[in-house]
Amino acid sequence: MAKYNLLEDDDIFDEEDDFSGKDKEDKVKPEPEPEQTNQLDIEIDDDLLNDEPDDLSMEEDIISGKSMQSTILDKDEPEISIPENEEQELPIEEYEPQVVDREEEKSPEITADKPYLTEDYADEKQTGINYKPIVISAAIIVALIAVYFIVDIFILSASSEPEVAENTTQQPVKTPEQIRQEQEAAAKTQFLAQLAGETQKDVNNINTILDNISNTAKLSSILLYDKSLLLEVFGTTRAEIAKTNINLKNKMADKSFVVVSSQSRPGPNGGVFGLFKADINGGSSAASKNVNTNFNTIVDAQNWLKQQSANEGLKVKSIDNHFVADEKNFKKFNVETTIHGSMAACKNLLNKLSSNGSQLKINKLNLTAADQKNFQSKNFQLKLVLEVFV
Repeated sequence: MAKYNLLEDDDIFDEEDDFSGKDKEDKVKPEPEPEQTNQLDIEIDDDLLNDEPDDLSMEEDIISGKSMQSTILDKDEPEISIPENEEQELPIEEYEPQVVDREEEKSPEITADKPYLTEDYADEKQTGINYKPIVISAAIIVALIAVYFIVDIFILSASSEPEVAENTTQQPVKTPEQIRQEQEAAAKTQFLAQLAGETQKDVNNINTILDNISNTAKLSSILLYDKSLLLEVFGTTRAEIAKTNINLKNKMADKSFVVVSSQSRPGPNGGVFGLFKADINGGSSAASKNVNTNFNTIVDAQNWLKQQSANEGLKVKSIDNHFVADEKNFKKFNVETTIHGSMAACKNLLNKLSSNGSQLKINKLNLTAADQKNFQSKNFQLKLVLEVFV
């Protein structure tokens, strides 16, 4: 018979002892310290282990406090008795802590295209760049450029195209020979215009001098050679010579008239001769707009001069010419002539040289009173040396 009655006694186990297999599974034994080893020694009676109760009843589990079905023990089996002072050593399963190898979480590689974001990253919307001003500025610039090209193509070009077309129709294609001839003709016209301007200038100076001395003195002689001028007048007194000098300086201040000498002439027709000198090269001569080619040969030039002299009532005493050189696509001749007549007729001939003689240039002009005693205006002699270009 066992030492303990399982049916009547309910305190056969110590409260500290635990033989419940369920408790072994539920309770987790704390991990032993490195230097300590806990072992549980339990003494169990052999009879207790082998003894089974005759009838089964629902009893309160003294260990777990739960209702459980009692097991029927075989009566024939010997009861297990557990001595009080005898403890049975039961193997205690040692629980080793399970070490779970966790793979190290690798953060994804951070690239320039996709930045690495952690799980706890606060998703905040990044403030973007405002492209609106840039787009508006670009649109304005493009619009201005478009307007400029439209105005240039459809307005400015349209106004100039008719003129270009008109000029194109009026200028046919020219051969090199035609171009050369036109260039030569233009050069000739320009040269003749310059000659006519110089002739007009010289003739105007002569007329101005003759008009100013007629009221104070009498003309004895006037000589124009190239651009130098000598003037000799006769006055009854020196006061008339001085007055002539003042008039010339007032009317032709740019010519710098000076008195070179004065000489008295005794006798009943006595008086004073005054000699003046001036430089008429000052000032530029304007090119004449009236350019006429009146003659193609030197003979034509001589005939024209004779005809103009006859029209003015002048007599041509002599006329001659000689070739000088080729100049400016022309042949240059010198024509020398001596003409007699009144002072007024001589002035008219000089005016015709100025207005119509665009192929003439005065190289030398000498107008002298044929009567040095009385200085009558109806008796003068005009000598001319003309440069003629044909």
